[in-house]
Amino acid sequence: MVSAETARTTVDMLENVVSHGWLKDYLTIPGYRIAAKTSTAEQSDGNGGYSDKYIVSLATLFPADDPKFVVLTSLASPDSNSSSSVVPDVNNVIKQIIKAREIQPSSGQPIDYPDYY
Repeated sequence: MVSAETARTTVDMLENVVSHGWLKDYLTIPGYRIAAKTSTAEQSDGNGGYSDKYIVSLATLFPADDPKFVVLTSLASPDSNSSSSVVPDVNNVIKQIIKAREIQPSSGQPIDYPDYY
């Protein structure tokens, strides 16, 4: 079991991926706080090794200040091994959920965690 404090910190850190990372220009929806995690995995070659193909994924949850929705998209064998190939679709799905469910804009601002690379 994860404590409420640990869960909140994790969501806040994943929100920084959208508010400060490379997803900022692609996934931001003004007024809504979104948290995200990208993933890239090599596919098996069927012989115990890896092929040159990938599976890319993008998991988002929103509103990040009070999470109610998760959008998870995975794509096998995309043209590139970057999650960027699924971002426009995820953005559109989130916008449709906001519209269909009449989700009110987020309150407050995300916590600004320092970036270390």
